[in-house]
Amino acid sequence: MRGGVLIGSSLCFVYALRDMPLAGVTALNYSTPMMVVVLAVIMLGERLTPMRVGFVVAGVVGMLLIVKPGTDVFRGASLLALASAAFYALYQIMTRKFSENEDPIVTLFFTAIVGCVVLSFVMPFVWVTPTLAHIPLFVFLGAAAMVGHYLLIKALELERASILSPFGYTQLLWVTLFGFLVFGQWPDRHAFIGMAIIVGSGLYVAWGHRGRRNEEPDSAIE
Repeated sequence: MRGGVLIGSSLCFVYALRDMPLAGVTALNYSTPMMVVVLAVIMLGERLTPMRVGFVVAGVVGMLLIVKPGTDVFRGASLLALASAAFYALYQIMTRKFSENEDPIVTLFFTAIVGCVVLSFVMPFVWVTPTLAHIPLFVFLGAAAMVGHYLLIKALELERASILSPFGYTQLLWVTLFGFLVFGQWPDRHAFIGMAIIVGSGLYVAWGHRGRRNEEPDSAIE
């Protein structure tokens, strides 16, 4: 099920990009942390303080300053972007739930094997033969995805989903950095303000949680 949810998130994101600009899809896809907050309360029984919710909202504001979505966000394809966000939020919740009993390598293996088997049936209908120059890039993409998902599993094994979700916004910082190094694109003033809000909200949530050493655990793993 977890593998299927991740496939759904990826496919919805890619197909949304066919009819919407990247900024619009990214803006809608970054509603994932807010969905994680709601699902963590409903499905995991996690406790949330108004302050934490407020700083997650601050992260959303910072994200909007970076991508500056326009009226193109309200196309029909926006439903696909929102579906991608919803699938990925459910993916994070399931990861947190499995981490209580499963080894991270086992979780990663089943997710990967489901994606491999399911998409293998689709490949004959969409296959385009890559050039030799693209092979190293595909290998790097697979390796980076494997490491990233493993680290996500380990993080959710050690901490609550609602605490970790704001750190997902830092992906925008990495996108900006690599966008400059690879494509020479540099963010404007509003983007830098958005980055500051994102980093500040994430650090506040992390530091506030760290300071409560006598806080009662919210789940068995803690």
